[in-house]
Amino acid sequence: MKKVLITIFNFFVILFFCLVIAEVTLIITGYHYSPLRLKEPEEFVKGLDKTDWRLHHIAHDRYCVYDHQLIWRPRSNYGPFNSQGFRGALLNPLKQPNEFRILVVGDSNSAGPVYSPGWPGYLQELFHSNNSSITVTNASCWGYSSYQGLKRFEEILKYRPDMVLISFGANDAHRVKISDKDYIKRTRWVNLNMAKFRLIQLGIAFSDALLARLQKSNNLKARVSLQEYGENLRRMVYLARLNNIKIIFLTRPFIGSSHHPLWWKNFAPDYNSLTKQIANENNCGLIDLYGEFKDKEVYFYDESHFNDPGFKLAAEIIYNNLKKLRK
Repeated sequence: MKKVLITIFNFFVILFFCLVIAEVTLIITGYHYSPLRLKEPEEFVKGLDKTDWRLHHIAHDRYCVYDHQLIWRPRSNYGPFNSQGFRGALLNPLKQPNEFRILVVGDSNSAGPVYSPGWPGYLQELFHSNNSSITVTNASCWGYSSYQGLKRFEEILKYRPDMVLISFGANDAHRVKISDKDYIKRTRWVNLNMAKFRLIQLGIAFSDALLARLQKSNNLKARVSLQEYGENLRRMVYLARLNNIKIIFLTRPFIGSSHHPLWWKNFAPDYNSLTKQIANENNCGLIDLYGEFKDKEVYFYDESHFNDPGFKLAAEIIYNNLKKLRK
């Protein structure tokens, strides 16, 4: 019995040291799990009979890290993101009495590329050039749906924004095998402390890749259904009113026709229509960026993202609309 106990003890000691070495190795090599790498339309069509759009493209985005509630979040103090995970100046939790804060919550077209400040950055420049003390902070992230946007919205409440600009609908409309809500349920056992361990992240990445291979592609659904999208936006409105925040919805701009019946652009108009409906029902501000940029390909570098002239024009349009909405 003594020999058996010693053997068991030695086994767990060796296992512990192996796990420690593996964890340290992953940290040294900079491993982070992040299910974010967008797929080109042609790749999506070819892969419909193999795996689902999002799960198949779990990859390592150096600007994002795994998060047990948001799926991924911006990496603090890295690339374009500050220590709070935002683009823009740091926000002091103790807001000054005369300070007016605008926060932007959206997807990649709101986050902007690494090489450009995006329309939120240009919007900030417009306020500064007109001697305004208004600050614009960008809390958007590439690939986000309204499911993630709602959780991001809940996070920013502690910074006491006066106004929040919200734009979603493109990623929500993407066809997948597991919705964002169900995706989170599968990893609910992972708490915040566990998620910090790279071995846990590696295990989740492996399980996602395995699930993608096992699933069949005859049951594709939206990342966020139209009904849930409406619920997410209405929840934002509710939270905004509880916290005395003015909320402004932006329709999601895109161009071109859809090349495949399951491509997101076939469904995106319904999300934009619902955005307008919810804004009208709740007496919220609305800026129709889709209508402003419809068929204006010169302002896009692909089907759903502005180029730099597009970002600048969008900032001007939003700036002029905000001046009217604040009166």
